[in-house]
Amino acid sequence: MEGQMASGEWCITPVGNRLQTGHCQKGTVDGPWEYRDDTKQLAEKRTDRCMTPDVTGNKLTLQPCDPNNNLQKWTWREIWND
Repeated sequence: MEGQMASGEWCITPVGNRLQTGHCQKGTVDGPWEYRDDTKQLAEKRTDRCMTPDVTGNKLTLQPCDPNNNLQKWTWREIWND
C-alpha cells in the first residue's frame, strides 16, 4: 500500500517527528506513506521513518524504521465505505 492515510477528506501528514491531521490534497491519492508487508511497518517513504507510539501509548511519533521494533508493527486493512 502506498499513498495517503485518510478518513473522508482528512489525511494524516508527517511534520518533523510528529503527525498531524489536515485536509487531503485534492485531485490526488499520492501521499507520503507506504505499508511494508514484510515488516508490518507504516513508513514515511521520503525519510524512512516509521509510525511509533510513544512510551505512554498516547501519541504517535515518527522514528527511524527498525524491523525489530515491535512497537512499529501494524496490521493494515483498507475499509471502503459506499
